[in-house]
Amino acid sequence: MTTLMLLCPVCGSDAADTLGVTGKLSDPLDATVVMRCDDCATAYLSPAPLPPAAPARPLADAAATRRLLGHWAKGVGAESRILVIDDAATVPESGHYDFILLPGSLESADDPNALLGHVRSLLVERGEIIVTLGNAASSCFTIFGGRHWDGYQNPGVRQQLTPKAMRRLSASAGLRIARLETRFGSRSWLRSTRIWLQDWGAGRALVGLLTGPWVLPQLAAMLLEAQAVARGRGASLGAVLVLP
Repeated sequence: MTTLMLLCPVCGSDAADTLGVTGKLSDPLDATVVMRCDDCATAYLSPAPLPPAAPARPLADAAATRRLLGHWAKGVGAESRILVIDDAATVPESGHYDFILLPGSLESADDPNALLGHVRSLLVERGEIIVTLGNAASSCFTIFGGRHWDGYQNPGVRQQLTPKAMRRLSASAGLRIARLETRFGSRSWLRSTRIWLQDWGAGRALVGLLTGPWVLPQLAAMLLEAQAVARGRGASLGAVLVLP
């Protein structure tokens, strides 16, 4: 059974704009409305998609964990206790960790406030929570967010946050943002363009020409994303959260 989302999952507001309808043009039953909260700018889907049979993202491996920690965290030692929650449905009941990684978990959580509040209880005094997710305030979202943004295509994703929403969510959970920034993600432009072309019936040759592994599409996407990052509107969002 799908869940009709009448309130923003981050701030609980019932004031929202309709951005469009996303889903497969060939299957009306797959359609879902894209809403954007007037208060915190969270983009959420209504009805919310059903959770997938398997996690929406592959379980994080050691290499992915090291890369994520290397970019965001300092003071990671051999004895540091690290927890990775990349499936919002599986959260430990107890424990105390130095670093807790949430790669996309807030996007698929039924209740992102409850998830972040519980994660806070697992953090040691000087620990850090590292959050990464799509940016619903990105330049790419501004152009494709009504229907064709690639962030809608991930199974189980229910909401997409913005920097404003991340601040609201962190404060609600009793956490302080030590670092918040958008990051470079040129592939979002190519994937979103591909979805746009396919939805409007473009031929495979044209889709491949404009979004394939050729120099010009890749360069155009990189230039667009470089401008977006310079304005603080990169494709992805990252934050380091700590106790007050």
